[in-house]
Amino acid sequence: MEYREKIIELIFDDDENAFTDWVLAHPLILQPDLFRQFREISTELIREAGGEEIPELDAMDKQTDKYEESILDELVAEVKYDMALEERNKHEAEAADKIVRIREYIIDCIVTGADNAEAMKELAYKIIAMEKESGFYDPENWKAIL
Repeated sequence: MEYREKIIELIFDDDENAFTDWVLAHPLILQPDLFRQFREISTELIREAGGEEIPELDAMDKQTDKYEESILDELVAEVKYDMALEERNKHEAEAADKIVRIREYIIDCIVTGADNAEAMKELAYKIIAMEKESGFYDPENWKAIL
C-alpha cells in the first residue's frame, strides 16, 4: 500500500481530524481508495493488538462505496456537460455559418438584380430591423446594399 506509513502516522496523530483533512487534500477520485486503505490498516492493527472487529469499520465500507459512486456520478455528469457544451457550440457555429451564407445570398440577389431582387431587398430590411431590435446589427454586414 502506497500510503501505509502515512495512514498509520495519522491514525496515531493527536489531532482527530488529521486523517480526514489529509484525505480531503487529495483528488476526489483517490479518496475512496485512501478510506479503504485506512480500513485495512485499522483492521490489521486491531487484530495485532488482540482486539475485536469494530462494526463501524463495516459501515465505513458501505459509506466508502456510496461516496465512490457519488464521485463517479459527478465525474460522469461533468463529462456529459462538456459533451453537451461541445454540441451546443457546434450547432451555434453551424447556425452562424448559415446566417452568413443567407445574408450573402440576399445581398448577391439584390446587387446582381436577380428576378427576386425586390423581394430580397424587402427581406433584407426586415432582417436588419430584427438585428437592430435584438442587438446583433452590424452595418458592415450590409454595407453592399445600404
